[in-house]
Amino acid sequence: MAEALRDLARWLYRQLQAEYDHLISDEAIEEGIIVNEYTFIEVGRRLGDADVSERFPYERLKCTPV
Repeated sequence: MAEALRDLARWLYRQLQAEYDHLISDEAIEEGIIVNEYTFIEVGRRLGDADVSERFPYERLKCTPV
């Protein structure tokens, strides 16, 4: 019984690790930016952050796939 639970724990860990690796991949991050239509200003901050959008209202950049 204990060995079966260890096997299950290892399998679950591998599944979580694979999902984490995918979520932090460049492809997943780029997809999230595009799907959510995030807009960034030239300094790399998200447009819409209160302190940034007031100081840089005209420096809008759309993220486009490379």
